[in-house]
Amino acid sequence: MSKEEAPVQEAAGMSAEALGEAAQRTEALAAGLYDLKEVVGGKLGFGEPASRLGLRADALRADRFRIMVVGGFNRGKSTLLNAMLGTDILPQKVVPSTAIITLLEHAERPAVRVRFADGAPEETLELEEFRARYVLGEEDMNDGRIDSDRFTRVDHAVVAYPIELCRHRVELVDSPGLQDDPVRTARTIRFLRRADAVVMVLDATTLLTEDEMHFLDTVLVPEGLRNIFFVINKWNLVREAALRPGDAERDYADLEERIRTRLAPFCRIGASNLSAERIFRVDALGALKARMAGPSAAARLEESNVPAFERSLQRFLVEERRRVKADVIIRTVSSVDAEVKRFIDTQQAMAGKSIEEIAGEIRLLQPKLDRLKGIRQHILGYLDTQSVNLQDRLAISLQQHIAKLEAKLPEEVDNFDLSPILGGSIVGKSLIDWARSDENKFAAKLRRCVEPQLKRLLDKHFTVWREAVVKNEIQAVTIDVDKHLHDEAAEYQRVMREIESQLGVRGGSFSADDRVMDWKQTKEGSGGDFELSGMGALGDIGWLVGSIAIEVAADVMAHVALAWVPVVGFVITAVRLVWRETNLRQQLRDNIVKAAIDGLRQHSQSRVAAIRLQIKEGFARFKEKIAGNIGEEIVLVEASLLSIIDRRRNLEHSKDQEEARLAGIRREIDGILLKIRQAAS
Repeated sequence: MSKEEAPVQEAAGMSAEALGEAAQRTEALAAGLYDLKEVVGGKLGFGEPASRLGLRADALRADRFRIMVVGGFNRGKSTLLNAMLGTDILPQKVVPSTAIITLLEHAERPAVRVRFADGAPEETLELEEFRARYVLGEEDMNDGRIDSDRFTRVDHAVVAYPIELCRHRVELVDSPGLQDDPVRTARTIRFLRRADAVVMVLDATTLLTEDEMHFLDTVLVPEGLRNIFFVINKWNLVREAALRPGDAERDYADLEERIRTRLAPFCRIGASNLSAERIFRVDALGALKARMAGPSAAARLEESNVPAFERSLQRFLVEERRRVKADVIIRTVSSVDAEVKRFIDTQQAMAGKSIEEIAGEIRLLQPKLDRLKGIRQHILGYLDTQSVNLQDRLAISLQQHIAKLEAKLPEEVDNFDLSPILGGSIVGKSLIDWARSDENKFAAKLRRCVEPQLKRLLDKHFTVWREAVVKNEIQAVTIDVDKHLHDEAAEYQRVMREIESQLGVRGGSFSADDRVMDWKQTKEGSGGDFELSGMGALGDIGWLVGSIAIEVAADVMAHVALAWVPVVGFVITAVRLVWRETNLRQQLRDNIVKAAIDGLRQHSQSRVAAIRLQIKEGFARFKEKIAGNIGEEIVLVEASLLSIIDRRRNLEHSKDQEEARLAGIRREIDGILLKIRQAAS
């Protein structure tokens, strides 16, 4: 890439000194984790937490910071990343062309590596070969269906490119569009767990659909991803789409109100409101064109507001990168500390017993441990049943709601305001379309007039469905799940108390209610309860009105086909056109209804699949938390007892010597934890 093609790097403002200091502190954190791993795994013999500490330390030492770009189909994710690259590497078409997770990392020479989920050797490709083989295009479309399974072997691709922002071990991640396909949506959500921060790209012309709010409420926040940047793309198109004088100002005011009330709350970190540093209104395509034009277009580039977003992102990387990593480290070491304490307590309780006595304890405990495993399996099976039942009920309800909406559409469309397109002669407008620019053609004006009204109509009906059906169904499921979990937790608590009493370990203070709340906390501890609220409605409706103007124009042309016949043909055609002018308005209304019904029928299947996926993913995260929580406690008890037997077989210690050894390990661990917390502060 030549100097002229490169992004404007003067805007970077990245401090090498600040990055160097952050790197030193990161290394101190990694060293502390390695020290803790050696004590927990080597001296204490507690392997599973030691393994977790090692993985976290390896990740810290690698010091990769991953920023994932997410958003619905056609929001401009790839265009934004291309603008940051300064060239059009990533696909940006009108079909869902990003099919796999694509990581961007810094390298002087462009190349692509494709990594496979089944462990097969990665393959290295040139950029053009990658684009040809691993993106979706027009040829993948088949009657509106996309081959979703073509890339199931692929975990992700890595695109190496000389992008300045990624020079300091930062990775930008392009992802498939949310809700464009259930399989690709699931792929995006799974990869979010590997991200440190998120850039969510929104479309100013359709800002905050139900699907987008659902994704924020029930995916990003429960995953603990609070470092979110919002890029509102196509901000310039709001003014261009305005039909009347003053509409643009009202539209922008409405957008700002939605930003203030619905997006800004996600930008609060503690007592700080970071909206000015996290929400950006941009023209990504304009930025890409300006960057590709070179330094002469610097003013246009700045007007796009993409450089302002980049500067904020770079400040975040310098100032907040270590804090974000440190938060994860503190959660990890706190969890390990609690497990280690219980492990040591169990070993201290067994310190005065012989190998035979401990083996006898294990035999006596085994039925109780099996009971705990049975409780876990029973809970997981129950949640599977609840998930399937909820999926079925909501899918059937949505299909019934769509059928009722179809019956109401003719009456609803009669109330649409079509005056912006019905003024003057429709016949005349259709006949002179050839002389107009694309944005002034009848089809474009029709879309601008009808689409917002259809969207408001669908939003209204699906809000009613969501409020009347979805919330009630989910509330009913939540009540049932809470009751079932409370009963299971009470039994689980009873068995655990018996185990603790038998081992002579001081019992925990958790009640059954506390344990249910612990189970309901999402993985990695964001503090949000398990929920499935905000179920998405229909999302983007651009597919509803695409062919109406073409049908009207074809009908007009059929009536002028005889105009070339001398006198008689002209008279007949003129009379027919006058007659048709009065009927075209009704035809237009009928076409709008037909397009809406066809679109609803076509789209309902994919929406049902999306709802099923949302419910399945929500229950899967819940199950993962419960299975891991119970499993860790069972493993901890078993590992404690086996560790004592192993030590006794290798080297006999007196009770006093063993207690002194464990106390020394506890002090050493406390010292390491203190250093880790100081490095993280």
